[in-house]
Amino acid sequence: MENQHKELSTLMCAEKIRCYPSFQGTEFTQIKQKISVHALEIILKQIKKPKTLIQSGATLGRCTFTIRNSLGLPCLHELAQLGVNAEIPLDYIHPFWTDNTDMPIPIPVASPQFYLLLDDLKAVYESSSVLHQQFSNLRKITNFA
Repeated sequence: MENQHKELSTLMCAEKIRCYPSFQGTEFTQIKQKISVHALEIILKQIKKPKTLIQSGATLGRCTFTIRNSLGLPCLHELAQLGVNAEIPLDYIHPFWTDNTDMPIPIPVASPQFYLLLDDLKAVYESSSVLHQQFSNLRKITNFA
């Protein structure tokens, strides 16, 4: 186990030291050698998309936040808003991709509307005898009664 840890640490250090030609643009100044190469590759693909779309005269379309929400990386819409060749700030990258343990991990906070909806759901559940009975049966079956 200790050898595996050392090997992984060595690989991570080697990855940080390597300087890939693809990431020499000004966009990567703040983030290269601070985030994983895989994250840099994903961002590079996103950077190339708006450039080709802009050159062809096409629009970016509506943002679905897929890259931001699923990977914690800037999508092509965010990169396009920054501008061509603009530096990508490190705070655009989720801490998962960084090697900086000092970086705080954001804790999601539910909005007041969420708690109102949760209260409504609870009221519906408690008023529904069928749901309440099914849950009671489930608790008995699983010995959580």
